[in-house]
Amino acid sequence: MTLLLGPPSSGKTTLLLALAGRLDPSLRVEGEISYNDHKLNEFESRMTAAYISQNDIHAG
Repeated sequence: MTLLLGPPSSGKTTLLLALAGRLDPSLRVEGEISYNDHKLNEFESRMTAAYISQNDIHAG
């Protein structure tokens, strides 16, 4: 489990969504992205991380 702290609008949710592989695939990515020294194309991020939104909705 990870605690990620920062001021409002600092990109916390965007970072967590990126690590969980839940960002819009049409977004343009610049730079190099790595996770535990593995490039983004070397692992399946959805198998290594999960993101549960603060307003999780469950069926009754």
